[in-house]
Amino acid sequence: MPTSMLMPSLSPTMEEGVLAKWLVKEGDFIKPGMMLCSVETDKTTVDYESMDEGFLRKILVPGGTPAKVNQLIAILSDDKDEDISAYLEKAVKKSQEMVASKGGAQPAAVAAPASAGNGSGPASASYAPAPSRAPAAVATAPEPVMHAAAGAEGGRVKASPLARKMADDAGIPIQNVPGSGPNGRIIRRDIENYKPEPVAKAEAKPASGKAPSGPVQRPLYGSLAPIGQTHDIPLNMMRKTIGRRLLESSQGIPNFYVTVKVDMGAVNALRAQLNRAPGYKLSVNDIITKATSFALREFPAVNSSYHGDFIRQNANIDICIAVSIEGGLITPIVRDVDQKGLGLISSEIKQLVAKAKAGKLAPEEYQGGTFTISNLGMYGVDEFTAIINPPQSGILAVGGIQQEVYLDNGVAKQKDVMKLTMTSDHRVVDGALSAQFLSALKSLLENPVWLML
Repeated sequence: MPTSMLMPSLSPTMEEGVLAKWLVKEGDFIKPGMMLCSVETDKTTVDYESMDEGFLRKILVPGGTPAKVNQLIAILSDDKDEDISAYLEKAVKKSQEMVASKGGAQPAAVAAPASAGNGSGPASASYAPAPSRAPAAVATAPEPVMHAAAGAEGGRVKASPLARKMADDAGIPIQNVPGSGPNGRIIRRDIENYKPEPVAKAEAKPASGKAPSGPVQRPLYGSLAPIGQTHDIPLNMMRKTIGRRLLESSQGIPNFYVTVKVDMGAVNALRAQLNRAPGYKLSVNDIITKATSFALREFPAVNSSYHGDFIRQNANIDICIAVSIEGGLITPIVRDVDQKGLGLISSEIKQLVAKAKAGKLAPEEYQGGTFTISNLGMYGVDEFTAIINPPQSGILAVGGIQQEVYLDNGVAKQKDVMKLTMTSDHRVVDGALSAQFLSALKSLLENPVWLML
C-alpha cells in the first residue's frame, strides 16, 4: 500500500523549506528512523528521518527545490512493483488542498528531472510551489539593460525552476548561461556545465596615483563584488524569515528603549581571577548572561511573553543568545540560567555557538526562550538598540567596554564602562519596570560577587 511523504513543519514559524538534498534514492528500502533528506528551514538545516517503512517509489521534489509545509515530496510503498499512478494523483490533490488550507499557494506540476526515477503510470511529475505573481512596478527610474541569453524571449530568461535554483545557489547570472533545452530553455545540465568567461584585468592605476573612476568595491556577505558590477544575493529561508518576523516586530510592537551605563571594573577583576583556575575561560558575555538571569528572577514580569489576549509569565528563565552565522542570525537557548553556575553557562554557550555556526542545532536548542541578549561589543560598537524577538517582551543590547575618565575628589581617574540598552514591549513592560530591571542588572554587574551566592 502506498504512503505519502509530506514536507514536515520543523519549526514553529516554518511555512516553506528547501529540500536541500536526498540522502536516499528511488528504489531504496526505507526503515523507520532512517535519515531521508536534509531540509533547510527558516532556522537551520535539519536531517529528516522516516517514520514509515517501505520502498521509496517516487521522489516528487528534487534536491535543491523549495516546498511548502504539507506539500507531497515522495511516495513510499510496501510493494516495489505496485502501480502507484492512481494513488499519486489523489495524493497530489490532497496535498494541494492541505497547502491551500494553510494559506499557501498550491503546488503546480512541473516536468520531472531526468533523475526522478521510473514511477509507475503516467503521473511522472515533480511538484513545486507555483511562483507568485510579480508585484506591479512602483519605481520610475529606468531599469538596467540586461543582455538576453540564448534562453531569453522578449527580455525574459527561459529556465526551469531547478536551473534557476542551482544558478542562484552558485551565484551564476542566469542571463549569461546558454540554454540547450527546448526553444533554448536553460536546464539543469546547462548550469552544471557553465563556465564563466574570464574577467578582464582591471586597468593599472594612473601614474598620478588617482584611483580609476567607477563604483567602489564593497564587501557583500564576506565577499567583494567586481568593480563596476552588481552582486545579487538570493535570500535563503533564514534570511526571508528574519526579514518577515523582524518587520512584524518593529511595526507591530510598541517598542521603547532604556539605556544604562555600567562600571565593569569589578567584572573584569572577577573574570581575570576566575580564568586563572584550570579549565576556565569565562567571557564578559557569560557573566552578563548569569547576571541577567538573576535580574529576571527579581523582576519576573520582564520574563513574560505577549499572546494577544493574555500575558504569560514564564516559570523558567531560558535566555536566547543571538549568534551571527553565515546567511543570517539564530538564537540558541541556555535553559534555566539562574540555576546554573558560571562555568556551566560558559560551557553551554560555547557548545551552542559552535553548533549554530556549523548548522547543527537541534530544534529544541533554538525554539522557545523567554528573553534575548544581543552583544555587538566585540565589533567595537559602543551602544545600539535591538529588535524584540516575539513573543518575548524584552531584549538586551550589549555594547563594548570603553575607557572613561572621571573625577574623584578632583583627581582624574579612569574606569571601564559598558552601555546596556533594554528594548521593551510596552504592552507588557512599563517604563518604570524596565528602569528597575536595568538598575538591578547594573548593581549585579558592579557587585558580581553576588552572582556566587
